[in-house]
This record gives sequence, structure tokens and C-alpha cells, in this order.
Amino acid sequence: INVVNTYWSIVVATPDREVVGAVARFRTRLLVIFGILIIFGIPSSYFGARAWRILSEERKRKEAEASLRESEECYRNLFDTSGDALFILSTDLALIDVNPAAMRMFGIPSREEFMKLTVADGSPRYQFDGSLSSVKAMEMVDITLEKGSHFFEWTHRRSDGTEFPSHVLLSKMTYQG
Repeated sequence: INVVNTYWSIVVATPDREVVGAVARFRTRLLVIFGILIIFGIPSSYFGARAWRILSEERKRKEAEASLRESEECYRNLFDTSGDALFILSTDLALIDVNPAAMRMFGIPSREEFMKLTVADGSPRYQFDGSLSSVKAMEMVDITLEKGSHFFEWTHRRSDGTEFPSHVLLSKMTYQG
């Protein structure tokens, strides 16, 4: 080691054994440290990545639920406030849901009373073409299931017994599976 601004130097001499021993101890400690990092780092990384994926999926699920709630509120608002009579029927013509416009059209004040009725209760025994309403209704359902939707004329009957003509659009959809 040169001493600054002088002609002097310092020399340190160490036996090879000591230097090699110190390097070997350092190497051993370094291997132990890397081993510990690997032993704890790989599982920690795995579980950390797994937790991140779970949190990400949970966030996506919550976003999807919020979107679904918003869509349901929009559907419910459109369904309830529509001026057109709307019904949701099963393929065997059982009532699933009905909107307020339909209750007004048929003269039935409560949804509970309406839901007790069948499609036959809202139709005269025969349609304008002379066919039985029950048979013709199933024909219309079959056509709708085949084509996806079907537009036709129909004669309905109010709760007071008066008959009235209407245009009906049946559309096929999946409802709760």
C-alpha cells in the first residue's frame, strides 16, 4: 500500500491457508444464504402469485356482480315501466312474471291474482279463426321455439269477460337456465 506523499510503502503478507480458508468460509456462508433464499423464496413466490390470482379473480367477480346488478335493475325498470303488456311464460304457458301494463290491460289489480291465472283464463275458448285457444296457443309456442320469435294476432279476454284483439310477439329466451 503506498502511503500518500511519501516514498514509503506498507506490505501485508498473509499465508495462503488463511486466505483460502477465509474465501472457503465466505463461499459456504454465501451458499447457505442462497439455499435459504431458494427454500423460502420459491414457496413464498408460489403462494404470493396464487394469492394475487385469487384477489384478481375476486375483483373480477365483484365487477361482474355489479354489472349483473346494474343489468338486472335496467331490465326490471324497462319491464315494469313499459307501456306494453309483457309476460314471461314457460314453454308450457305457465306465467313466470307479468308487468303492470299487462295487469291494467286485463283488468286485474294485483300481481298475486294475475299469477294465479293461466293463459287460458286470459283467452276466449275459441280464437277468431275458430280454433281452440289452448291448441292454437301451443302451436304458437312451437313456432316460436322453432324460429326464435313469432308475431301473430290473438284474441284475449279481460277479467270482466270482454274480449279484445291484440298483436302478440313471442320471443324465445333462456330464463334461469
